[in-house]
Amino acid sequence: MVLEQVSNVLYLTTVSFALLTAVSGLFMLNTLFKNKIKDLFTDKTFFIYFSLVIGYSLYALGELTYYLIFTVYGEVPPASMPDVYWTLGAVTLILSFFAFAWTCHKTHRESSKLVAMVVGGVVLFGAVLLYLLQSDLAKLTTGQGHLFVSFFYPLADCLIITFGSIIPLYYSKIEHFRNSLLMLFITSVGILIADILYVSSTAGLEIDVTGILRNLLYSSAYLLAAFGFITMIFSARRKMSA
Repeated sequence: MVLEQVSNVLYLTTVSFALLTAVSGLFMLNTLFKNKIKDLFTDKTFFIYFSLVIGYSLYALGELTYYLIFTVYGEVPPASMPDVYWTLGAVTLILSFFAFAWTCHKTHRESSKLVAMVVGGVVLFGAVLLYLLQSDLAKLTTGQGHLFVSFFYPLADCLIITFGSIIPLYYSKIEHFRNSLLMLFITSVGILIADILYVSSTAGLEIDVTGILRNLLYSSAYLLAAFGFITMIFSARRKMSA
């Protein structure tokens, strides 16, 4: 009972931080359209930053939609509107971080960092895929939609982290919002671990314990994403006033 109450409180905290992420993301999108900020970027890099903000905001909107459906209907379909937001967010982030990684490589041409990104990504993707395949998800999921998202989210997280690892690799050479981008990258690491814990609970591990850890990770991830957007906004305002 105590663990369940703690898990519920943490879930409400997750939803609150997701709301903060969505709102701060909207403010950051508005800030990006200011003329002085747009002048800092080429068309390509502006689109990359714009898409990154959109991607994490979609994740937050998915969390909020999930909460509203659960509250209104008392149940959560295996694949529904929240999954649309989460899937679009994941695809947007994969493409955005890939474009960011490609741009960094073309600019700096450091092959060792590209190799580190690729090798690390292959190892991460392979390890997570192996875990998913041996977790009996096919037997325990409630339908094809549930099976798809149970595989899709962790594997999409792996791709996001793989391409996003270009941020710590090229941290010192990123011109704009590098601290904020690092926070967003760490956010994705937290979401991957939380998604794997969700799969663990689906596969029959102790739900109370994994629920607490999962909600703690999701809460931390959304808070970090919101903080990343907020620091972006303040940094952008400093640049506009300079």
